[in-house]
Amino acid sequence: MEYKGIKYQVVQTANPTGWKWTVLMDGRRTRSGGGYSRVAAVALAQRVIDKLLKSNIRPPPKRRLKPARSSFSALRRTIFRASSGRGRCSTSASSHGAHP
Repeated sequence: MEYKGIKYQVVQTANPTGWKWTVLMDGRRTRSGGGYSRVAAVALAQRVIDKLLKSNIRPPPKRRLKPARSSFSALRRTIFRASSGRGRCSTSASSHGAHP
């Protein structure tokens, strides 16, 4: 069956007696439940679909976050400066507090 573009199923169960509903949300996830009558099971399934659609009406805006600079890139910049002669190498004895 389909309600507002979303498929759901309602089947009768033997033990325990009643009706089971299953809503197929996005192909992977499902929601399910039970009811004592077919009419109640259909109403519950449709209520779940309404809640699902209501929660998806205004999804939160997607923000693109800037990736943080890694310590590797800082180390690479230090090594580059040391090799170009513009800065000191961080592994020398002078960087450990001992001055020549």
